[in-house]
Amino acid sequence: MKQKSMFNKGIALVIASLVMLTFLTACKDNKDTVFANKQYGDSGMKTISNSNFDYANGIVLNKLGFGFTLPQIMKDLSDSGSFNYVGSQYSIYFMYLSEKISEAENSNVSEEEQMEALKNGIFQCFIILRIPANDENAEMELERINNLFSHVDPITTLGKDTYYFAYNDDYSVITPTNADKSNIEKLLSARESLKNSICLFPAEIEKLSSDVNMNSFSTKTLNGDVFTQDNLAEYDLTMVNVWTTWCGPCVNEMPDLQKLYEMLPDNVNMITICADANEESELAKKIIEELGCTFQTLYPNEQLEQSLLKEVTGYPTTVFFDRNGNLVGDSELGVPGKNPAENYLKMIEERLGDVGAETGATGK
Repeated sequence: MKQKSMFNKGIALVIASLVMLTFLTACKDNKDTVFANKQYGDSGMKTISNSNFDYANGIVLNKLGFGFTLPQIMKDLSDSGSFNYVGSQYSIYFMYLSEKISEAENSNVSEEEQMEALKNGIFQCFIILRIPANDENAEMELERINNLFSHVDPITTLGKDTYYFAYNDDYSVITPTNADKSNIEKLLSARESLKNSICLFPAEIEKLSSDVNMNSFSTKTLNGDVFTQDNLAEYDLTMVNVWTTWCGPCVNEMPDLQKLYEMLPDNVNMITICADANEESELAKKIIEELGCTFQTLYPNEQLEQSLLKEVTGYPTTVFFDRNGNLVGDSELGVPGKNPAENYLKMIEERLGDVGAETGATGK
C-alpha cells in the first residue's frame, strides 16, 4: 500500500487502490456473527455488522483486505489536522495529533525539539489489523500491537487471515491540553461506529508489474555522486531497498541492511532509494549517517518514478535487478522476519541462480 507524507517528520495519510467488492459470506466469531465479503465488486458490499457499506464515503484498501468509513468527528478532526491514519503492511493506524505538534512545527525550534514533540504528541487511538497465517513478520506485528494497545480484539478469521480491532482509552501518555482531552473523548465515543463500519474481504496478493525496470536512469546519491544504469552493469545482481524517512520499520531495518551489505558476494551490490528524500533530504542523510550505513542511497527522480517507484505500494519494498536493469524474481514487501540479513541473503542466492550466476567471494 502506497503512503504519502501528510506533514513533516513521520505522519502519513494513506489513500490506496480504492477497489470495491461484493458477495457476502458469514463467519462466526464467539457469540457474534461477523460478515465478510467473498470477493471484489463495485456494489453489494456489507460491513461486519451486516449493514450496507457506504461506498460514497468509505475507503477500501484491497491490498490489506478491509475497508472502513470514518465517523463524522474523525473526518472533522482530520480536516483540521488533528487526526490521521497511517498504513503499514498489515494495518491502518488511527492517531490523534496533539496541539503540541502543530505548535512545534509553527515555532522556531530545532529539528530535535520538533521530533520530540512529534514523539510525545501522538496518541494512537485505534488500529485495524490483518494477520495472515504462517507469516513471521505478521506475528511480530501482532506482538508489537499487543504491546502498543490496551485492548486487542479479534474480529473474525477469513480464509487464513485473522482480523483484529485494537484501541487505547488511556491518553495520559501525551499530557493532553484541555482541547486535546475534549477531542480525544469525542474520538473514543465514536470507536464502535468506526469498528462497525469495517468491511472484510480476501486481501489482494501484491506483485510488481513485469514492466518494472532500471534500464535507463540517471540520479544522484545522498552524497552527491551520479548513479546510473551503468552502475548496475558492474554486478550480476543489485538489490534495491525502497524506504521513507517516516517509515519506522524501514529505519529500524537499516542496521540489518548494513550487516547484509558487508556480507554480500563481490558480484552483488545493494543500494537503497529514499522515496521522500527530495522533501526530507537532511533527515534522510541524518538517518543514514547516525546508523552507520555505508551503502549508496539514491534520490528518486522522474525516471525512477515511472520505471519503478509508481509500482511500489508499501515500505519497505525490496526488488532485485540484473546487470541490464531487468527485474529478477518477486519483490519483498516489509522486513523479512527476525533475521533480515540472512533472509535477504537467501533471496540473493536464489536470484543469482535465476540469472545464471554463481555466488562470488563475500565481503564488501
